[in-house]
Amino acid sequence: ATKHTCSKCHLVKAVAEYSNVQRKRPEDKKICKLCHVKFMQQRAAAAAQKRHEQHMIQIRKRFKVLEQFCSNPTSLANTFGTRLKVQMPSPSVVRRFTGAILELAVQRKSAAFNDLLHIVFHGTSSENFSSIFSRGLLIGGRGVPIRNGAAMGPGVYTAKSESTPRYYARNTSEIIACFAPKDTGFRPNGGGDVHVYEDEKWLLPFGLVSVQ
Repeated sequence: ATKHTCSKCHLVKAVAEYSNVQRKRPEDKKICKLCHVKFMQQRAAAAAQKRHEQHMIQIRKRFKVLEQFCSNPTSLANTFGTRLKVQMPSPSVVRRFTGAILELAVQRKSAAFNDLLHIVFHGTSSENFSSIFSRGLLIGGRGVPIRNGAAMGPGVYTAKSESTPRYYARNTSEIIACFAPKDTGFRPNGGGDVHVYEDEKWLLPFGLVSVQ
């Protein structure tokens, strides 16, 4: 039987071992079936990698906007009006949060942070405000005391509404507003209002909202 030497693996193989797929380049006709399959797989992987890199560029651009927004979310004045007092979170808290959300965006293949995030609220004593905006919301029992119990287990307790946190806002009429992922990182209270976040990275305090 007629044999040819593959231009890729340099092995001498029978004609039957060569793909009859038409190639654009004449030299490709000297590639055996096995090498041709590997070549096609490598080309597909390179194309997928290029798409991933382009996607990451878009996500990084989007989350640069997110980081700037989280550092000074003044546009939320339309949502809360004069009730919102924007507080600048520390750069380390912003980086921790945006890094976690960036990973989430890559997993979800979404570059729109407004599709990933919503606002939750946390109530506490006013004496804790400064530390929270400096260090972020920390889980009780891990370097900070548990202040209001942990009936649903360890974590940072937040709520989607303002009424529940208001109950825990001792000696103040303000509660902390936070950005958080919509559907990950927390244990819901039977689908209710309370969300318990099990990792501090998922919460970014950005201001104080006055409640009556």
